[in-house]
Amino acid sequence: MPFLQTAFLRKRTIPDRDALERAAADLGFDLVLTDFYQPFKSTGYHPCRINGSSSGFQLSFKHAADIAVRNPNLASRIGARDAAMEFRWTGKPGELASVMILCAALVSQFDALVNYNDEKWQSMDDLLGEAADGDRAQVRAARISAKAADDKQPFLAGLWAKLTGR
Repeated sequence: MPFLQTAFLRKRTIPDRDALERAAADLGFDLVLTDFYQPFKSTGYHPCRINGSSSGFQLSFKHAADIAVRNPNLASRIGARDAAMEFRWTGKPGELASVMILCAALVSQFDALVNYNDEKWQSMDDLLGEAADGDRAQVRAARISAKAADDKQPFLAGLWAKLTGR
């Protein structure tokens, strides 16, 4: 079951790709989006790279009112924010990291409010903590993958195959 996190912001402040990448870099993260990211034009799976490793997430752009209908508590908090970026991801560390990094960037420079699963409002500390945890896990997974590719380490190769189903 995918996880859901929504960033509410004013439509006029939704950043283009370059601005969003710069905001992530300003927070100390190396995240690169592809040209596929285009506000209110692209929807679905958005590939990205974190510290050079492939990752991605599901993203759809919506009108905030369409999402706020699901939960009256959302409507009372979002104020004049008329747009939403709805992120979905699975339990993979890189997906978690990419969503948390992007949401932290949206909060830090684009006045977004971020809500997890229509229930919990995420603070900047929450987002940065989860982004760092996911980023570290992504780096560990990439290291294991690289080691597993080495013929001299059959144990790690077998472990990696079990963990990833590959």
